[in-house]
Amino acid sequence: MPAWPLRLWVDGWLVGVGTERGTGTERAAQTSQSGQYHSNGRPAAFPKARRLARAPQQDTDRGCGRGGARGTRAGARSGPPGRGGECRNARHPPQPRPEHPAPTRLRRRSCRASVMAAARQPQVGELLAEARRAFREEFGAEPELAVSAPGRVNLIGEHTDYNRGLVLPMALELVTVLVGSPRADGLVSLLTTSEDADEPRRLQFPLPTAQRSLEPGTPRWANYVKGVIQHYPAAPLPGFSAVVVSSVPLGGGLSSSAALEVATYTFLQQLCPAGRELVSKEGFRRARHVVGEIRRTAQAAAALSRGDYRAFGRLMVESHHSLRDDYEVSCPELDQLVEAALSAPGVYGSRMTGGGFGGCTVTLLEASTASQAMQHIQAQYSGTATFYLSQAADGAKVLHV
Repeated sequence: MPAWPLRLWVDGWLVGVGTERGTGTERAAQTSQSGQYHSNGRPAAFPKARRLARAPQQDTDRGCGRGGARGTRAGARSGPPGRGGECRNARHPPQPRPEHPAPTRLRRRSCRASVMAAARQPQVGELLAEARRAFREEFGAEPELAVSAPGRVNLIGEHTDYNRGLVLPMALELVTVLVGSPRADGLVSLLTTSEDADEPRRLQFPLPTAQRSLEPGTPRWANYVKGVIQHYPAAPLPGFSAVVVSSVPLGGGLSSSAALEVATYTFLQQLCPAGRELVSKEGFRRARHVVGEIRRTAQAAAALSRGDYRAFGRLMVESHHSLRDDYEVSCPELDQLVEAALSAPGVYGSRMTGGGFGGCTVTLLEASTASQAMQHIQAQYSGTATFYLSQAADGAKVLHV
């Protein structure tokens, strides 16, 4: 018997109603407008849909074996339309007309359905409390570190991430919490409280060495932790004990494995910060300016091409602040000139230009306000400023003599 899918909105919920093959049972699968479904058709992170109504069953004990109504399936296929599949052979007594039409003759009609509310998901604080309790019971002490990582739903952009495309994911309130503490014996001891995880739910293994790598095995959930440990850039890692608690449904398409990997990496960052001993705070600020200035330059070019001078001016100011605070190549005189320019009428933006430690500032302003702006800047500046007015000009070229 074919299924009869039907979709309808009930009180803001999307309800999918269908008839199962071989039965007359109608079920509802409900989800929020942005929900995802498991491969079995049920919505991820929601309880199994309950039965809404039982489709009417025809009498299967009586009927004609020669084209008459021989139960639900035969009766639905035989007989003239509009008569419920009755047999026209006079030798066979007429069968009572079914109270309801067979499923194959279902017509669209108004219907009402009750929808179960989504199951309440535990909050991060509740998961953390559960993880701490499990850690105390398993290891006899309080954990020293705690991290969390969310599940995610990809709103659009599927199978594009590894093809250098764009994705638009959204972090969910479903999270994985990992708590733990370092240990001195070079071992990793793990425990998960997830009932859906494969067995065993606790295991212990040694850290990888130059001669021995971590190999995947059982349980499968621990392989994600092993992979992060194996490729973590900081070495050597200390051993640790950890407990994993999660509200992200396993196998539901909400990145439960990725949440575990990210939580593990975040935990290892707290356990053994990668690279911080090699990069000082000063070096970090220098790198931050370079990365930010590259991004700002691309954004400024786009703003200039569309004639958005206000956006271009804001980026100029951000650039100066970065040169002043992160790269530290400005000086009080340049800072004073920039501040004076930004308070002048008609100015979009201003920044230091050149190598720094003195030199020039560049200011973008309305041409009609140039004279007024120069007077304002000179009045605000404690020294004597020299001004150069210029529009964009051509580059290098050959001159004819």
